[in-house]
Amino acid sequence: MLKRFILWDFPRATWQYDVMVGIILAFIFLTPRDWFRDQARIPNASSIAMLPSENGSLVFFVEPELLDGIPDSQLVERLTQVLRTRTSNRRLAVTRVEPILNSEGSCKGYLASLDLDRMITDAIFDFATMALGWGAPAADSR
Repeated sequence: MLKRFILWDFPRATWQYDVMVGIILAFIFLTPRDWFRDQARIPNASSIAMLPSENGSLVFFVEPELLDGIPDSQLVERLTQVLRTRTSNRRLAVTRVEPILNSEGSCKGYLASLDLDRMITDAIFDFATMALGWGAPAADSR
């Protein structure tokens, strides 16, 4: 009987078929989100988009509404916090923020550049630190 369940060997409209469909539906609707690390959807997720890049860097386009009221001197810090939260990557660090202006001079968005080589180096250092037992990883001490 178990072999027939596994191979789905029952014709439709039989009680065995209905039981199998019920088990599948119960699994889909009653399984807790935590089992699959499913997260709630991020509001305003489209306000940040990753762009193709070259030369060992990552580039994100950021909608200007996300940074309204933030002074230029704090853009790098604020974008680092936002991107770390949205990507769940604690090693991520914005290195440069460039405003995108239209012909009238109004801001249409920002390009945030990240140093991918630095993130990889930090990850390797963290691994080596933990493997050799030298203390806290580098990213945790920032």
